[in-house]
Amino acid sequence: MKNKIINFISFAMGPILGGALTALIIPLTTYFLSPVEYGKASMFTILQGLVASFAYFGFDQAFTREYNEQDDKSKLFMNCIIVPLMFFNVLLLISLFYLHQISNLIYPSKNYVLLVIAFEVLVMFTIFERFILMYLRMSENGKAYSFFTTSIKLYMLIATCILLYFGNRSFTVVVWSTIIGQISADCILIFKYRRLFNFKINQWIDSKLINRMFIFGFPIVISVSLTNFLQMSDRIFLKIYSTYQELGVYSVGLKVMAIMTIIQTIFVNYWVPVSYRWMNEHKDIIVFQKVSEFVNLILSNIVFLMTVIGPIIVLFVSNKYRDVQYYFPLMIIPVYLSCISETTNIGIVFSRKLT
Repeated sequence: MKNKIINFISFAMGPILGGALTALIIPLTTYFLSPVEYGKASMFTILQGLVASFAYFGFDQAFTREYNEQDDKSKLFMNCIIVPLMFFNVLLLISLFYLHQISNLIYPSKNYVLLVIAFEVLVMFTIFERFILMYLRMSENGKAYSFFTTSIKLYMLIATCILLYFGNRSFTVVVWSTIIGQISADCILIFKYRRLFNFKINQWIDSKLINRMFIFGFPIVISVSLTNFLQMSDRIFLKIYSTYQELGVYSVGLKVMAIMTIIQTIFVNYWVPVSYRWMNEHKDIIVFQKVSEFVNLILSNIVFLMTVIGPIIVLFVSNKYRDVQYYFPLMIIPVYLSCISETTNIGIVFSRKLT
């Protein structure tokens, strides 16, 4: 029991410290950036979320499914990462012919081609980051997981301070700080776990394993892509039918809610590897049911609490964003439902019945 508590705490520290750093970034950026500029920056966040939903091609979830059944973790890692990288390279080659159009679609201006290219580099690093962090999660290495997830936020905070110090007051502060912070931390992560990489393809390629993971993961890609699109449709509609001013205020609210997802992240990081281990140990189904009921109880109280303390939270952002307090009660509901689904749909994943 003691080891389980220590392991849980080690996984919890990453999201908690990351949330604390995000809590520092929000008042910093809202003080210096107008809601219009923050609204423009949110378009980058939307693109990042949409691309991430299908960039992994479902192999990240297949990795967790196969982890406890494969002895050679490096072989599993390489077979998982090869398909997303190939898919990304195809998209990268196609996008090179439409850089100006992509820039105009996102920002909108054709003058931000460099940001588009930097974003594409970021996606490649994100793929490596995702699978290495999944490896740390499944190996239940909470200390390393927390260290690297916190490092990403720390580098983002440092980059934000540097850009603001040199007088940048546009949405590019948010974009460049995200790109620089994440790539910097990912370089360290890749170097640290370079042992997972094996470039002698004949030593690890396994077409049967790849095919099995593709069959498992592809339905998840569709599900996650649709879910992310629906979650981002609010900002897409605000961009089309409203102004960057309203979009900026709303996006700050989402940033605050992102801090509240710390609870979800802590639970998922601990729950996924533990649930698969319990499955292999043939734990009784009542154990999973008790976990689901307990999580439901905790989250219900958090939803009520967020509704009450909303006016207090907005004291930490600029006056230009005070209207965001009226959005909190609705914004917290998706977090609640998403976290509950991690316990209620686990049987579908165990049975591989995803189609």
